[in-house]
Amino acid sequence: GEGDAIVNVQAVVAGVDVDDRLYVADSGNNRLHIYNRVPLAGTDAAPALTIGNLNIPVGVTADPRTAEIWIANSGSNQAIRFPSFANLSINPT
Repeated sequence: GEGDAIVNVQAVVAGVDVDDRLYVADSGNNRLHIYNRVPLAGTDAAPALTIGNLNIPVGVTADPRTAEIWIANSGSNQAIRFPSFANLSINPT
């Protein structure tokens, strides 16, 4: 993409978590976008947080029980677990 908020066409939307955050795996740009308050965000919302340095992420989910974020990082053949958004740092656990 040309800008920080531009999502490449190869994107996978995981859905909305219990706090109305939308998780988008942007495989074309090797990153994950997290958007806040999706129902109120409008049509041109900027991501609240972007996690970069991924390797072709093709799937993402937020566990409804623990709120952990799981990313399918296909270019590295791995699943990466991040803590809940509230406890998120940029280093996977």
